Amino acid sequence: MKGWALNINGEIRKMKQELLKEYEKLDMKLEKEGLQLEEKMRMKKISDDLEGIWTIEEIKTRQRSRDRNIKEGDRNTAYFQAVANQRNRKNRILGLETPEGWVEDNDKMLEHAVDFL
Repeated sequence: MKGWALNINGEIRKMKQELLKEYEKLDMKLEKEGLQLEEKMRMKKISDDLEGIWTIEEIKTRQRSRDRNIKEGDRNTAYFQAVANQRNRKNRILGLETPEGWVEDNDKMLEHAVDFL
């Protein structure tokens, strides 16, 4: 699941960058010489697609932060990311105290936890 999510997130990030570049090109053309009807419709479609991507990013960040007190629709992405990062730091295990001493290596911590019984 984690690998699948990374692939999907990567595709969305790549699509967002491509849409932003295309929107910027159309915007520059609009300022210089104007757009044809198809180009105006494409610009509107890109704008709608970007709005959808931004909404998805905001929802994912809010879910990651597990904070439901903020009204949905607020663009407080930086806040949600800070809450999620703080929660991640709080839940991280840096090391374990073993009979042999302090262990920070993941493999050794896993080995100690499995052999704990």
